[in-house]
Amino acid sequence: LGRPVKLVFDMAENMECVGGRHPIRTDYEVGFDNTGKLVAAKLMQYVNTGYGYVDGIRVAGALIKNTDGVYNCPNWEIDGKLVRTNTAANTSCRAPGWLPATFHIEHIMNHVGNSLNKPLYSIKEANFYKKGDTSPTGDQLKYWDIDTIWSQLMASSDFTKRITQLNAYNAANKWRKKGISVVPVKFGVDWAGSEFTCLVDVYPDGSVAIGTGGIEIGQGLHTKVAQVVARMLKCPISMCTVMPFNTRVNNLPSEATGGSITSELCGMAAMNTCDMINEQLKPVRAMMPAGYTWKELVAKAFSMGTIMSAKNESHTPSNNACGSKAYNSYSAAVSEVELDVLTGETEITRVDILFDGGYSLNPAVDIGQVEGAFTMGIGYYLSEEHLYNKNGKLFNNGTWEYKPPSALDIPLALNVALLKNHPNTVGFMSSKCQGEPPMCCSVSVMFAVEDALKASLMERGAEAPGSYTSLDGPATVDKITNAAQLKYTEFHLK
Repeated sequence: LGRPVKLVFDMAENMECVGGRHPIRTDYEVGFDNTGKLVAAKLMQYVNTGYGYVDGIRVAGALIKNTDGVYNCPNWEIDGKLVRTNTAANTSCRAPGWLPATFHIEHIMNHVGNSLNKPLYSIKEANFYKKGDTSPTGDQLKYWDIDTIWSQLMASSDFTKRITQLNAYNAANKWRKKGISVVPVKFGVDWAGSEFTCLVDVYPDGSVAIGTGGIEIGQGLHTKVAQVVARMLKCPISMCTVMPFNTRVNNLPSEATGGSITSELCGMAAMNTCDMINEQLKPVRAMMPAGYTWKELVAKAFSMGTIMSAKNESHTPSNNACGSKAYNSYSAAVSEVELDVLTGETEITRVDILFDGGYSLNPAVDIGQVEGAFTMGIGYYLSEEHLYNKNGKLFNNGTWEYKPPSALDIPLALNVALLKNHPNTVGFMSSKCQGEPPMCCSVSVMFAVEDALKASLMERGAEAPGSYTSLDGPATVDKITNAAQLKYTEFHLK
């Protein structure tokens, strides 16, 4: 026909054709001493790309570069392979590579702790990097907040006290068990080569129209950019409107929205643009009487023919400030769950998160992002599993079989706090990003399930001290009940 064709998929067709996150398998060997200190680690990571490579190389790169987590091991060997299969091509989604990397290293630390029959949290703490250490990617950790986050979170969450309470509960209940887990996160943020633009137009009535190269997808980009403009121009934020993305007018060249960096780099572009307008306003401000308003300043500027429009870029450094990363985002989470051993169903009773947002540009937005990212990660680690037939066809292609998290999966108590008095000296306005890093904290829920499962296995004699019954993600109800090793001889009528 020689005309564009619009193709609209229904949900089932979309899920079958588009694929999902990259399934990843890691084989590992780890050496450690009697105290649990790591000596050497060798990992081979296999990334399932589906039938096409698409984002496979980028995901594998993020996976390999972030597998160390917060742990210092003197000898690392980490390699990866892309695996082509007969399923739909897989693609990136929130925290691609970082999310499975957190799972893999935390699984390894749990394996070490269980092998030595020692508390997992003490094994983790003993292996933390120290300020100034160098990571496997050659980055010197000049800015290190994990020790502070860890100590504050352990205190605010009453971690050790709750372990005693959970043990008492588990001793009194055979088929319902509680588990707890604490997970620290180091998330490398990359700025290098990313560039965003911003256009700011001031109108005669004092209203300010702002356009950026980033796309608002719920991460609070427009809110933060409006805040930056209002602060830089010293105008009421109610006068600032961030316009929808429009490539025909003002927003090229700009990077794709992603990597959690768009809000801060668009804010940087907005700041640089406002600097240009403020330079034009300098002589006008010098003429204004004391106590003048923004509208009076704008009216005077227009009467003098001052140009009240400017466009600029973020001028992102070509090299990251901290080696391969602009900076690291640090956080930690304590998760507590109650497990029904007979059905594999899990209720998340409490979660405590302490997140390092630097000097947050907007605490309400950042806390909301932490809550949302964590809840999204619950689905990744507990329920969202793709099931294929032998021909590579997805057969759980709808929400009747594929289970994203719902309202009842949200923790009964979700306590989120931002780390105080820790500015990011290499970040935009001393802030840090928040879109993807907190999602990695959600693996604590899955390991809390493992802890509850272990309590049941140990009580019933199905697991010996020093062994480790692990779960593969996502830890769906069928995987949990299979791992519970239930036997009909354990059931008795009273």
